[in-house]
Amino acid sequence: MSRDTAAPAVLSAALAVIMGAGSVAADAASYATPVRWNLEVLGAQRLPDQKLDEARTPARVGVLTAGEIQRSGARTLQEAIRLLPGVVAFDQMGNSMQETVDLRGFNATPVPSVAVVVDGVRVNEPDFGQVNWQLIPLETVARIEVFPGPSTVHGKNALGGVIHITTKRGGPARASGESGAGAGGSGRRKAWAGAGGALGRLDWRVTGTKERDGGWRRHSAADVGAVALKAGWKADEGSDVALGYTHVDDALEQAGSLTEAEAAQDPRQNVSEAETVSRLDFFTWSQRQALPFGFSAALQGHVRERRESTPLNRGRSSLSRADADMVSRGMTLQLSREDEPWGLRNLAAAGGERGVSRADSDVSGAFGGWPFRSSKTSREESSALFFQDTLDLVEDAVSLTAGVRYDENRVGYQDRVTPANAGEARFHRTTPRFGLNLGHPDGYSGYALYSEGFRTPTVDEIASLGPFGDSPLRPVRARNYELGARLPLGEAAELRAAAFRTDVQDEIFPVFDPTAGYGRNINVERTRRTGVEWSARAAAGAFEARFDHSYTRATFEAPMTLDKAPWPATQSVKTGDSLPMVPRHRLGLRLSARAPSGLSGAWSGRCVSSRRFFGDEGNTEASLGGHCLMDLGSAFERGPWRFFVDAHNLLDRRYPARGILATDPASGQLGRFVVPGPGRSVFGGVAWRFQTGTSPEQMSYHLPDGDVQEQARALAAGPDRAAGPAMGTGHHGGVVRGAPHGDVPGGAT
Repeated sequence: MSRDTAAPAVLSAALAVIMGAGSVAADAASYATPVRWNLEVLGAQRLPDQKLDEARTPARVGVLTAGEIQRSGARTLQEAIRLLPGVVAFDQMGNSMQETVDLRGFNATPVPSVAVVVDGVRVNEPDFGQVNWQLIPLETVARIEVFPGPSTVHGKNALGGVIHITTKRGGPARASGESGAGAGGSGRRKAWAGAGGALGRLDWRVTGTKERDGGWRRHSAADVGAVALKAGWKADEGSDVALGYTHVDDALEQAGSLTEAEAAQDPRQNVSEAETVSRLDFFTWSQRQALPFGFSAALQGHVRERRESTPLNRGRSSLSRADADMVSRGMTLQLSREDEPWGLRNLAAAGGERGVSRADSDVSGAFGGWPFRSSKTSREESSALFFQDTLDLVEDAVSLTAGVRYDENRVGYQDRVTPANAGEARFHRTTPRFGLNLGHPDGYSGYALYSEGFRTPTVDEIASLGPFGDSPLRPVRARNYELGARLPLGEAAELRAAAFRTDVQDEIFPVFDPTAGYGRNINVERTRRTGVEWSARAAAGAFEARFDHSYTRATFEAPMTLDKAPWPATQSVKTGDSLPMVPRHRLGLRLSARAPSGLSGAWSGRCVSSRRFFGDEGNTEASLGGHCLMDLGSAFERGPWRFFVDAHNLLDRRYPARGILATDPASGQLGRFVVPGPGRSVFGGVAWRFQTGTSPEQMSYHLPDGDVQEQARALAAGPDRAAGPAMGTGHHGGVVRGAPHGDVPGGAT
């Protein structure tokens, strides 16, 4: 059977499984999931302390729980995050672990403008701001919250938004655990195990995972192993301390780009390659303490060290090796108080943070036969003060949010090759935030938001990067205007929408020709992102459907002349020209069903429209084509066992994930290079879980009130009646029936 005929046959069979699941849903109504109208939002404050729900948060918040991630079939954090409206993930490294995440048109060009926060700690690397997603074990994640748009409360380098990740900790069960193993195409194998529990006021959790992937393309293998430990102590109702440690070892191969002709001939081939080995040690300490007069304090500290070695980085006309050592330390203190002045509910939070990071790097190699070496050390010191207040002007109807943050950054760097290049840069910025929320007892709500954000140049942008030299760079500033609404449609359906405009000044933009070994970073006077995001969700008995669509227009707002391959050619950029690699349209559809027998299935599709190539800022070349992909999954649960199979890119579509204009070394002329997207992959396996007893004392503290009530009701109902309907299928972690929305035992810290 040919590939083109086999895929529809597989699709038809799998859809039959889904429909079969629905046909036996005699008691389907008991599996309906009520729409969660008013979620508690942990990341709306710098540190989660006092409770702040979505109805009082002037932002479009996307939330994924551990159970939803597990049922989705996501194999990486990026695959989970892209389930949320407005999120685009694309492959620019050539392997399965290092997809880039795009929020509202900020797509890591040249460095990420999205802040990723894990348990209150920013995990963007100090040298280039990148996020190494493979260093955040998916099995440890309890909750993901995505806040699109410039974030004031989280400070610098969050122009595109903030991805707030909370990891699991032990409890409320006295003992619980999960383990599993799976295998799939391209030599992908994974095993994981986790256990945790509560002993009186002590809670603990241990998680280990090991994953290997041979890679869809040649020389694109990945090997990641992780161990995570967490312990907490609740001295009394007003005190909680948690310690965490995560260790990750990884070895990644990165397949390079291909010419369009090479990709058409064989998208699996590879003519350039890179190998990277790294080790992470990550320590965290968090404490929450009730204080007199209604105050509470939250304190968070961390030490994060990562060593990375790139013994081989071979391009078409370059060869290099690199070593780097990065260490960051920091502490954040926040004081909060919730009271009712003049009979109006008010939540105020103020605090400060201090961080110091150091990066040592040594890079050597040759471009086109010309040798180069870069060896430098840098130290960045950051300090900030912040304040945010949310006041209910009319109870449960009108609330006003106002916030401000002052950031000061100092970056010093030493060049061991050319000491005269050493220097220091200082940046400071005050960013405000104002929001208004309107609500209705029937669940209707809306918000208006004005916020500002800024990004400081990274060390590798300020100083030399490889053989490249950059002129002085100014910090990036952004002003964001946003309107949003939430509209319930009965008890099991809803609509959500948001419209935004983000005006950016002095955006740092790379102008490069990687084949010729030429590149520099410049400040672009004005750019803009405007767009609309909307989503719909409906549940009926055992069935659930979700749809989302986002429209994003990312444009240059000032004319200029930029370099273009082959260097020293130039191109004219006009006002209104599109920024590269930002799709105008992104849409997703997900259908799922679950039967009381334990059988479940899900189908999902996602489409991304065409994008401009990197290097085609003048919009004169043909665009990178859009694509639509579909995934399919099915699972069967019986007692503590769960069997699953998931297929990604079911129809085995061939598509380019990323496009770059550069000099073709064979002809010396302009070349179109692409990174091929991965083809069809199937992954299946088995998971096992257990849980014994509960500790109401632990449960009442670690989980939001709504989740506590859901878990208590579910545990009382018994294990066979506690699970909600599947949003999909997956293999990450074992779901304990009765945990809120399918979450594993243990709440967010």
